[in-house]
Amino acid sequence: MSRRRRHSDESDGQTRKRRRTSEPSEIEERLESLICRVGEKSTSSLESNLEGLAGVLEADLPNYKSKILRILCAVARLLPEKLTIYTTLVGLLNARNYNFGGEFVEAMIRQLKECLKVNMYNEAEYLVRFLSDLVNCHVIAAPSMVAMFENFVSVTQEEDIPQVRCDWYVFAFLSSLPWVGKELYEKKDAEIDRLLSHTESYLKRRQKIHVPMLQVWIADKPHPQEEYLDCLWAQIQKLKKDHWQERHILRPYLAFDSILCEALQHNLPPFTPPPHTEDSVYPVPRVIFRMFDYTDDPEVSYKNVFQPSSHLAFVANKRFHEVFKVLAESDEGKLHVLRVVYEVWKNHPQMIAVLVDKMIRTQIVDCAAVANWIFSSELAHDFTRFYVWEILHSTIRKMNKHVLKIHKELDETKARLARQHKRRESDEHDDNNDQSSDREDGPLEEQIERLQERVESAQSEQKNLFLVIFQRFIMLLTEHLVRCETGGIDVFTPWYKSCIERLQQIFLQHHQIIQQYMVTLENLLFTAELDHHILAVFQQFCALQA
Repeated sequence: MSRRRRHSDESDGQTRKRRRTSEPSEIEERLESLICRVGEKSTSSLESNLEGLAGVLEADLPNYKSKILRILCAVARLLPEKLTIYTTLVGLLNARNYNFGGEFVEAMIRQLKECLKVNMYNEAEYLVRFLSDLVNCHVIAAPSMVAMFENFVSVTQEEDIPQVRCDWYVFAFLSSLPWVGKELYEKKDAEIDRLLSHTESYLKRRQKIHVPMLQVWIADKPHPQEEYLDCLWAQIQKLKKDHWQERHILRPYLAFDSILCEALQHNLPPFTPPPHTEDSVYPVPRVIFRMFDYTDDPEVSYKNVFQPSSHLAFVANKRFHEVFKVLAESDEGKLHVLRVVYEVWKNHPQMIAVLVDKMIRTQIVDCAAVANWIFSSELAHDFTRFYVWEILHSTIRKMNKHVLKIHKELDETKARLARQHKRRESDEHDDNNDQSSDREDGPLEEQIERLQERVESAQSEQKNLFLVIFQRFIMLLTEHLVRCETGGIDVFTPWYKSCIERLQQIFLQHHQIIQQYMVTLENLLFTAELDHHILAVFQQFCALQA
């Protein structure tokens, strides 16, 4: 055989080999695309598209069953808005291949348990609803679904468990009933009535200390506010009364924006920005001069600066970085820098937010300084404005992100050291190799020690930030309460309501981090001697974790 012919045959063989090895991944990608895109805009009807897709999947089941199961379980969790489309598809596949339905339900139950294990409660709720609708598609039998709901509701009978655990299982049961209630009530009415009776009993005895923290408005007029479980229970009772004649609950659409605009059209002038002045157009040179109290120098003139002020702000921040660092060496210096930024840019809140963000990232000021500045008397005029609280929450997020970043570095370095040890254990070494291995471990062990110190320092900073924030909240609110009591003034002023709700927001928005410091907060700040108006917020937050 000639060299050219042999080379050609080898090339053809390699091409065929590549085609054979790449074909499965191409088919899997095609299956994923077909499943994920079903229900999107198409010239054919949804019914015909689902029938066609079911036929394609049925043909590929012998070779790609596990892949198809994984994709369908994923879309059930991640695309809840297409729930009925996918339950119908599973029903069609089950009708064509009876074993598939059982395997799919088993895979869904495994995924549900995994979601609950890793605290993915929203996804778990979507999976329960999906399973519920499979009853309508004749994939799951009604008695099996009732048994699952009985297990959910039985959680309320367990002792010494957090109330939030009971709440979630009851909520998962009630929120799934609109999808399957009619079917279950027709076949298992006695069992459903018993479950609803147990649920009602639980709702009557559960603690509601936390409810004020979750309320959207203060007054109970024109009707009382209800918590999500109470509201859902009322809806279920209504559906029960109507015998679940409809699978879907329609929500009326309210053109809120047009109504709001109409209501506020006569009040818009207060929201218009202030007119531009010489000071507001050229503020950046002023901030530098004012830092050094050079504003009286006749040689200084910022009127000749023609660059855009926002650009100048960043140029100045970069060029005078070392100057700022010297000025902000002390805590008072950091506050001074922030005060001047506010004084210069007070008509441009967006620029204040951007500059404070940049000063934190360039380590001119720290997070605790920003918190102290926000609660300072100089910012009292803007205390209730949105941008102030956006700055505070952004500052907290930066601190949290910093802690997580160092934690991740530490975990990765520990993992590298563990992998190094594992490789060494799998090999045979003599004494000399052992000594060289110890030398290899040294740098990693030193790096781990340094990172552990950084983690402790960062966590200490994070803890201090929350202590500063809550301490300043307590000081402001206490001053207000004393002032009102002394002057015989109603405590519940608009300012008080705004402040107390911002305190609630801090607790709720950063609850995962704050939970780590609950003992310190209770022992140092939220003590029994604190005014009950303020202490109630902390107690409501504690009740949410109970």
